[in-house]
Amino acid sequence: MIMRRIIGLLLVAIAVTACNKSTDVPITEDEQFQIELAKIDAYLALNHIDAMKHETGIRVVMTKTGTGPSPTHLNCIRFTYEGLQLGDSILFDANTTTGYKTPVTSVVVGMEIAFKMMSVGSKADIYIPSRLGYNTQGVIATTEDGTQYYSVEPNTPIVFRNVELLQIYDYNELGNYCYE
Repeated sequence: MIMRRIIGLLLVAIAVTACNKSTDVPITEDEQFQIELAKIDAYLALNHIDAMKHETGIRVVMTKTGTGPSPTHLNCIRFTYEGLQLGDSILFDANTTTGYKTPVTSVVVGMEIAFKMMSVGSKADIYIPSRLGYNTQGVIATTEDGTQYYSVEPNTPIVFRNVELLQIYDYNELGNYCYE
């Protein structure tokens, strides 16, 4: 039964993607969103990953539940993470040692939503459709020789894995900085 559903989701995603690539008619943002949700759900099902589905479309796998407070939009946070495109094993970004410190509102929207679901000490994997990630812009990186390439392709779902919320700080909105 589960395998039949997985195959069905994959066939829908492939069919919709193939149909839209063979025409000159661009797909709508909502159609792109539905394709990406199908891809995320198929990936999770194929890998036997049970994720919480948030109403916005993000999928969260809580691997460790913390006991501290949860951040709000008025906080800064320090967290560790690894960022990948869905189904890719190459990191496009990571901070796995000291943690990255930033206002909650300065991360991609999908991560902001997930952080508000977490408490200090929590660890999670976050699956984000591009609408709540890097959208149609993707992320352009530059090699040492100056060559530019997409480290995240436009309209691509992303995964932030091993996201651990380490600390919460107060945020000074007026001065745009985090207190220690």
